[in-house]
Amino acid sequence: MNKIFFASHTLIKREPSEVVEELYEKGFDGLEILSQSKHALDNETIKKFKTAIKDISFDLTVHAPFKGINLSSFNDKIWNRSIKKLEKNIEKAASLKAEHVTIHPGYTEEMSNYLPNEEWNRNFEAFKRLAKVAEENEIMIGVENMPNMSHLRYKTPEEIIGLINSIESENLSLSFDVGHAHTNGVVQEFLEHLDKVSHVHLHDNFGKKDQHLQIGRGDINFETVFSKLENYDGIFVIEGRNIKEGKRSMKNIKKFNLRA
Repeated sequence: MNKIFFASHTLIKREPSEVVEELYEKGFDGLEILSQSKHALDNETIKKFKTAIKDISFDLTVHAPFKGINLSSFNDKIWNRSIKKLEKNIEKAASLKAEHVTIHPGYTEEMSNYLPNEEWNRNFEAFKRLAKVAEENEIMIGVENMPNMSHLRYKTPEEIIGLINSIESENLSLSFDVGHAHTNGVVQEFLEHLDKVSHVHLHDNFGKKDQHLQIGRGDINFETVFSKLENYDGIFVIEGRNIKEGKRSMKNIKKFNLRA
């Protein structure tokens, strides 16, 4: 059976113990930690999460921080700092015994329009380094496909799968975000590459904006999505605006996915 986790930026100002307790009581199998604010993975926070899950059957994954980070930056200081911060995040996630770390690819800057190949090279080199750290710490990392926003790339299977295949690491995969793919009209195209998928993010929208709606409140055809994901045996992460909507999304998922 697929495990169902929850993630939301609205949780990061709450204490880890409170979040874990509420999600566990609501029937979720785990939490995807957004590594920011009170959930930034420093030693004290890791200790709090370990204590919170110690006596219950509840698992953790990690969404790496993205504020102030750009793996495509032409500014060497920002680029190196971004990589080092994410390397540390991978190590911290491994020490927490998290199952997976999702990472955003780099975003475009003004120079990207003049040197697109160099932008790709910087992103490639960054993920090559991150994959090495993932291998050393025996943890899977996933590149997340991005929504339809003008300053973002890595929105299509060609971009993401091309990056993953170029690096050739068993610890680098795709964190497939169904909602993001829908804003670009490429859900079905991504579903043709399930051999590269290690993680699935679920939320709804109407194909234009990244709204993170409750599943069933937008127009994504989840019946078709889950029919394609029939043999996917990984984690589903509901990314919602709040736990109440997340619970409703979980109920709707179970209508489509008999393995959940």
